[in-house]
Amino acid sequence: MPRLRVFAALILTVFLLACAPRPGEPPRDSSPLSLQVVAHQDDDLLFMNPDVRDDVRAGRAVVTVFLTGGEAAASDPAEYIAGRQAGVRAAYAAMADVVDDWVGEPLRIDADHQVEQYSLRARPSIKLIFVNLPEDGTRTAPGGGHALRRLWADQNESVRIPTVQPRGSRMAKASTYRRYELLDMLQTLMERFQPTVIRTQDSEPRKDYPHWKPFHDHPDHLMTAKFTEAAARNYRDSARRPVFLEFGYRDYNIEQSPVNLHPAQQQQKLADFERYKEHDPLMGKQASYDNWPRRMYQRWPRGVSWAGRDESGKPWAFAVLSGRLRSWSGDSWEHADLGDPGGPLVPGVSVATGRHGLEVCGRRQDDDTIACWRGGRWTGLGSPDGSDGVSTPTVVAMADGRLALFVLNGSDGVSRLEQDGSGSWQDRWTDLGGSGFRDGLGAVSGPDGVELFAMGPDGLQHWQGGWRPFGSVKPAGAPVAIGSNALAYRVANSGEVAVSERGPTGWSPPVTLPGPGGSGDVAGVSRDGRLTLVGRDDRGKVAITRERADGGFDPWSGMNGDTVDSPTVLTDVKSCAMVLAIGPDARLRVNAQTRTDAEFSGWRSAG
Repeated sequence: MPRLRVFAALILTVFLLACAPRPGEPPRDSSPLSLQVVAHQDDDLLFMNPDVRDDVRAGRAVVTVFLTGGEAAASDPAEYIAGRQAGVRAAYAAMADVVDDWVGEPLRIDADHQVEQYSLRARPSIKLIFVNLPEDGTRTAPGGGHALRRLWADQNESVRIPTVQPRGSRMAKASTYRRYELLDMLQTLMERFQPTVIRTQDSEPRKDYPHWKPFHDHPDHLMTAKFTEAAARNYRDSARRPVFLEFGYRDYNIEQSPVNLHPAQQQQKLADFERYKEHDPLMGKQASYDNWPRRMYQRWPRGVSWAGRDESGKPWAFAVLSGRLRSWSGDSWEHADLGDPGGPLVPGVSVATGRHGLEVCGRRQDDDTIACWRGGRWTGLGSPDGSDGVSTPTVVAMADGRLALFVLNGSDGVSRLEQDGSGSWQDRWTDLGGSGFRDGLGAVSGPDGVELFAMGPDGLQHWQGGWRPFGSVKPAGAPVAIGSNALAYRVANSGEVAVSERGPTGWSPPVTLPGPGGSGDVAGVSRDGRLTLVGRDDRGKVAITRERADGGFDPWSGMNGDTVDSPTVLTDVKSCAMVLAIGPDARLRVNAQTRTDAEFSGWRSAG
């Protein structure tokens, strides 16, 4: 019998090893789940919606973690924290369109730590987790205020911060955290819930935001983002190394950017936030609480230039998953892990094909430099000015087949780098000037060289040997080049899309058409002289419109494909359109035509 038990144990061990996910592969159960980690009980509602709401309304699993109690200004912290928790529960119930009824319980992290977990009774896959560390301005914590920033800075693990107990807490006692214990707690939650999407706040705020210096944002926002990113790296590097999408959302400084949500989204977001406000007696009357819900900006947007065809016509798509570059290619969309250039990448990448092949370029998050992948090899390109202000890159093929790369530099102008005749990148960056630019760049290669388009503080700017204003419509997003003869961008305040096309006498004035209803950039292709555009609708799904013979556009029609961010579109050698999206399960989705006049064949998932 002992020998039989040993033999059975060996068989079981072999079976478990055979069935365990291999390093680099997603877990077997890859059902979509988004995990948000924020500092305060309104940060997700103000800065991550409508993305979180799209997940909730689509019926997907959603877990949001709140690190602090948000109690700094309260005379009765326990009562105020309980009210803020009730407010965010009411908002999530409203987003789910169900009764505001939750099951609260302690969630054990380890022998010394618990958190409060609330599950929505009608939708148990929606969970809110409250850690309740003291807010930055709370002076009663051991050692005084600034709890999160002291924990983050404490490399010696000497700082210990107890949580604050709200009124009616589901935990019998407070938990106390050192730096590594807070990281372990977040990593444990990631391992428990296995998210396919991780959302957090901005860990590198723009330096031009005038408040909360030297952080240029609320320090709790910044430290929450840093803790979450560090925990996600540990989670990625653990034995299972799951694959996930990671997004960071800008916070207070979005007020300086144009309104970029559709009016209907603005009203819905304000209504959801109103459910929270009913429970927060200290909510200020300042205009910011009306301005923030009208916008949503990611710090490093993915954009729409993440797919292309190589010199043989083979399609490729790319996404940054858990800081590493993943590709899908060919008719069967085989996927591969292309690694990273020595450090994690931010989400946005740009693809172009020149005479030396297809190249994809991105920005490292750890050292703020640009790197490009081609043919299985990474090349580091450095940074134009060595600052952390460099943007994600935009790459375009020039008329002679060489590639040119453009980034926003630390002065909010534009810098350029080109390949030489052998396909190697040059060492010297060229400063093209400009100032005050935001987000991404649009680049088109025409008969007179490369032309650039950038979103400036007063409108779109056009570079062709020098910068000058372009058009009369104020943009609310990066200009997107469509081939070499068209440009599309979101319009501020209205949710519309502006389109300009290049003809024999130059660029046409922008024509505006209704937007798809959702957030993010619009991508497009030109077929037989007519444009096909794709974007996100008000449900967070893919929508499409086509240009008619009279120059107008058909109404946007839904394609029902789930997308976690902006979709894109390619054409094949027969001019058939192929729409691509990255789904909330971190997998590629493809929907293609078999003929130019045919309907799309339906969505299929890859890798």
